Amino acid sequence: SGLCLVSPYIDLTMDSPGFEKAKFSYVDWSGDIFYSNHDGRGDVEADRQWLRNRAKDYIADLSAADPMCSPVNLADDALRRFPATLAMVGDHEILSYETRLFMDRL
Repeated sequence: SGLCLVSPYIDLTMDSPGFEKAKFSYVDWSGDIFYSNHDGRGDVEADRQWLRNRAKDYIADLSAADPMCSPVNLADDALRRFPATLAMVGDHEILSYETRLFMDRL
C-alpha cells in the first residue's frame, strides 16, 4: 500500500515562503501561474488571502493550522505511521516548499 500526493494542498494556513519563491512573473513567465493573483500587482499577500478564503470554504469553522486540515502540522509520531508516500509537485509551484518539508519529515 502507499500514498500518492499530486500538488498537495497540505498547509491551509498559507504561511509558507513558497509564495514569495513561486510568485508568477509576467516579465519572464516564471513562477506558479495557477495560484497567483492576476490583477497585475503581483501581490503575494493577496494570493495568500485568496487561498485562505478558499480553505475556509472547505474547512468551515475548523482552524487551518489543525493537523487534520493541514497535514504539514502532523506530529512526527503520526507521520511515522504513514505508508510509503510519493509526492509530485512542480519546482515552480507555490505548494512546492511545504511539500518538500513534509516529505523530508516522512
